[in-house]
Amino acid sequence: MQTVHKTARDLFLKRFDELESIITNPVDYARVVLTIGNEQEVDNLSQKLNWLSATSVLSVTIAFSAAEGQLLTNDEFLKLKRACEEVLWLDE
Repeated sequence: MQTVHKTARDLFLKRFDELESIITNPVDYARVVLTIGNEQEVDNLSQKLNWLSATSVLSVTIAFSAAEGQLLTNDEFLKLKRACEEVLWLDE
C-alpha cells in the first residue's frame, strides 16, 4: 500500500503539495484526493470532507484555497485516480 500511496502523493504534488503534510494516512489521503479531483475550485469542500476531523477539514480547506498548484493533465489524473482507487481497494 505504501508504494501505491507514494505514487499518488508524487502525482498530486503538482496540484496540492501541502496535502501530504496535512493528511498522512494513505486511505484518508486517497479519499481526499478523489474528493478534490482535478478541479481548480471545489464547492462545499468542507462538507464533502465531513468524515475527517474538524481540524483536518479546516487545514485542508484553508491550504487548498491558498494553493497555487497546477491542474494535472488527463493522463496524470487518470494515473492518480487509479493509484487512489488501488489504495482504497487494498484497505478493504
